[in-house]
Amino acid sequence: MKKLFCLFLFVFISCCSGVDFVFKDGDLSNFIINKTAYSVSGEKKDIINKHLIYYFGTSQTPEFSLSLSFTEKVTKKSIEKNQVASKFDYEIFIDYALKNNTKNCIMLKFKNSSRFTFVPKSSGYNFASDKSLEKLYDLSIEKNIYKFISKLADVSEKKDCLSEN
Repeated sequence: MKKLFCLFLFVFISCCSGVDFVFKDGDLSNFIINKTAYSVSGEKKDIINKHLIYYFGTSQTPEFSLSLSFTEKVTKKSIEKNQVASKFDYEIFIDYALKNNTKNCIMLKFKNSSRFTFVPKSSGYNFASDKSLEKLYDLSIEKNIYKFISKLADVSEKKDCLSEN
């Protein structure tokens, strides 16, 4: 029994020896972590700032500046007989601009959109519906920022400017 356990442990360890974790020191946005100042325009600043601090940290002497511009488009999808909308499609647009403060140049400009659909449960004020809409915003903004982070992987290797100012 002991030999079988040792054999199993050896096989398990040897099979898992080549496993790489997703976020290592050199991955994705690491070159701007704790080196970035943010400015956000538009609505939903609190949700966006929460995610920016989580993914990029804070800095007293920022080497980079990240500007975000938030806009949204709301479309009424299902309109009932009394002209009350019962289903809404939201499309969120965030424009990103990453600036290198030491070189005084723009490193990355990126515009991204994300979508979600919301079905309110009542025509008046409903705490659960409002919380549900807030959570949908939160998830959509997080997904949008993560797409920006994956775009940063291309920039992190070059660290070049798009255009000199």
